[in-house]
Amino acid sequence: MYPRNIKNKVFWFPIKHKKKNYISVVIAHEMLHFVFYDYLYKHYPKYKNHKYDFKIWNISEAFNIVIQNSPEWVKIFKEKCKFYPGHKRLIKKMQKIWQEKQNIDYLLKRVLP
Repeated sequence: MYPRNIKNKVFWFPIKHKKKNYISVVIAHEMLHFVFYDYLYKHYPKYKNHKYDFKIWNISEAFNIVIQNSPEWVKIFKEKCKFYPGHKRLIKKMQKIWQEKQNIDYLLKRVLP
């Protein structure tokens, strides 16, 4: 929804939002993408190949929802993160895996192509 540059770790978003406190949710969401991609590329370098870009973007969006809609995050931000409707199935799958074991490698090994 908001443009970003993963390599340079910058993103753009509107200065105002209809929900006053939602800006902090957006900032956390975009920064979590930076952490996700840093981790992925360090531990799974083959996914730097551009042929994986779309699949990895989908996984990163679903991952953020799993984390940001967890009770711990909602307690801090007081707001659940919105998601793309097309990610609903992947989010449910990743939430189930995350509930089994809250471990990023465990999760990634089950969803990466």
